[in-house]
Amino acid sequence: QFSPSTAGPGTHTITYTVVSANGCAGVDTVYITVWARPTINILPGTNLQVCPGDTLFLDGNPTPGDGAIVTHLWTGNTAPLSATNIQNPFFTTNTPGTYNLTYRVVDANGCDRQQNITINVTQVSANILPNPAQACAGINFQLDGNPSGGTGTYTMHLWTGDISYLNFSNIQNPVFNCNLVGSYNLMYFVTDNNGCSATDNITITVSPVPIA
Repeated sequence: QFSPSTAGPGTHTITYTVVSANGCAGVDTVYITVWARPTINILPGTNLQVCPGDTLFLDGNPTPGDGAIVTHLWTGNTAPLSATNIQNPFFTTNTPGTYNLTYRVVDANGCDRQQNITINVTQVSANILPNPAQACAGINFQLDGNPSGGTGTYTMHLWTGDISYLNFSNIQNPVFNCNLVGSYNLMYFVTDNNGCSATDNITITVSPVPIA
């Protein structure tokens, strides 16, 4: 049994000799050519994370062996791909989830290679608490942007609107304090370390403190 993977690329000579009981011998030689297979190194990686709606440019990045590459094929969760029969399609979808793809090439000698890739489409959410928000005039009222999803690591928190009544506008859980009765509007913006973002709005109603 001849093993091409053990023998390695190149031309291999195998000679077979048989000898009978009378000492007569027969010899034959066979030449086996082992072609080098192509290799693959998918770019920008094989375990990726993107935001919904982002465009991710993929490159199968194959290197030919002893034959020119004639076939490119992507299989698996291919619906978000721009094409399945080219080396460098782009991937985009608004639907969060895990997408598994396999890239395969075949060269002119019929030798092939494949590699798997996983793309996680993760969505960040923001849901300000408490909601509804009802505060008393002049009394601290704790807010929480309450982000979730994405990578779970949030690199930016930003509050806009009536932020003069917040102790900080760049943290997840600032304190709101206002002495004036009325309604105040705030928007919370959060970004994870993958660049995915989300926003939420809230109206805080400030009521007068009862007098005893």
